[in-house]
Amino acid sequence: MSETRKRLYRLFFGPRTISIEGTLLLVGLGLMLVGRWQDNEQWVRIGQWLALPFLLTLAVVLLVLAPWFWLKDRQRKRDA
Repeated sequence: MSETRKRLYRLFFGPRTISIEGTLLLVGLGLMLVGRWQDNEQWVRIGQWLALPFLLTLAVVLLVLAPWFWLKDRQRKRDA
């Protein structure tokens, strides 16, 4: 595995990143649920903003990194 690939992997899937984003996601979802239950639109909005980093990381992984790694893997197999 190349050094760049290792750095990208650590950036997106390192323990600190996953812990922070997981915590924000859980707190955000909790606030969204409580806001819906209490009919408080402000709590729902705050919950959505807290869950946003997790959702953005998921979008980057699915839309950018996964196809990039797939193309690199195909190219490496074709060259071998």
